[in-house]
Amino acid sequence: MTGGKERRGYSWLSNTDFGIHPYALVNNLLADPSNVSVGEDGSLLYNFPKLEKLLSNIGKITWTLMFLCYMLPGQVNRAEEFVEHKISNSTRPRMVLRSGLEMWLVICHTKVENMIQKATFIPALVPPELCIQLECYLILIRPLELALATIVYVKGKTIKALQFNKAFREAMSRYCGIKIGIHDYHQVVVQISWTYLECEVDMEDELEWDIFAAQQGHTVQTTCRIYAPEVGHLPSMSSKNLLQFSTASKAWWSVTGFVPRESPIPPHEDTDVAKVIETIVKKEIASLEVRLQEKMGAIVSNSLENIAHSVSRTVEGLFQGQGHPFA
Repeated sequence: MTGGKERRGYSWLSNTDFGIHPYALVNNLLADPSNVSVGEDGSLLYNFPKLEKLLSNIGKITWTLMFLCYMLPGQVNRAEEFVEHKISNSTRPRMVLRSGLEMWLVICHTKVENMIQKATFIPALVPPELCIQLECYLILIRPLELALATIVYVKGKTIKALQFNKAFREAMSRYCGIKIGIHDYHQVVVQISWTYLECEVDMEDELEWDIFAAQQGHTVQTTCRIYAPEVGHLPSMSSKNLLQFSTASKAWWSVTGFVPRESPIPPHEDTDVAKVIETIVKKEIASLEVRLQEKMGAIVSNSLENIAHSVSRTVEGLFQGQGHPFA
């Protein structure tokens, strides 16, 4: 999570040449005379109905990516902060970041930021499949969307928190069969985390950094914020913190089914129930085996007694017939 890119207007999209013109789709749009033509006075004449339809289709892609970015990377944030996500720096820093091949979304800025006058935030790691879709959108589609929004709406339009909450409620009703908004969904996410991740996330293998901080006479937060800053990292986002947030995000992916080449994990209650059922079945089988052995033993014992009695009577009859002196 590199720092030093704090100038206004900066975005990681300007770091490299992606091999295509950033306005490739815009050029194709302008090259089609059915979309735009030149008037006698040299002004551009736009086919507004067609451009509005195209912008509406792009909007469907944007809304879909919004829902996926809100629900998949990790724990959810408030709608007011989510709709403020920006790819470039402005009055506030950008909220879509890159660290190598990984893409991170800033869930929220923390209150400590105002006290220390440095950027402090909580990030969530974007799943690889969603990262690919976001890259295609930001590199190819977003420039066209901005151009169309400027043409159709002059100054463009932004999505507000209430609008996002309404759209989220409609999407949940359509795809999940329940009508809940952002606030209620927060409660659902907390319960999902308890239900699915309580027994899955194992943090014991990670170093217990608190003990080192205590030995130094301060807290982990102080260590990360003040002492031994890492080159190229923001003071509030050391490689250690990034690793911990990455672990949390990947645990959430295991619930949503976005861990590459892995199936979604079952709720741990189901695992507990399965263990209980397995124990009951094993006990029942053991009990059946004991009862079966007892019955088989009784049958064999009775059979042996009957056989012995029959043999005894037969021998006795033979002896009596022959006048044996010992009869």
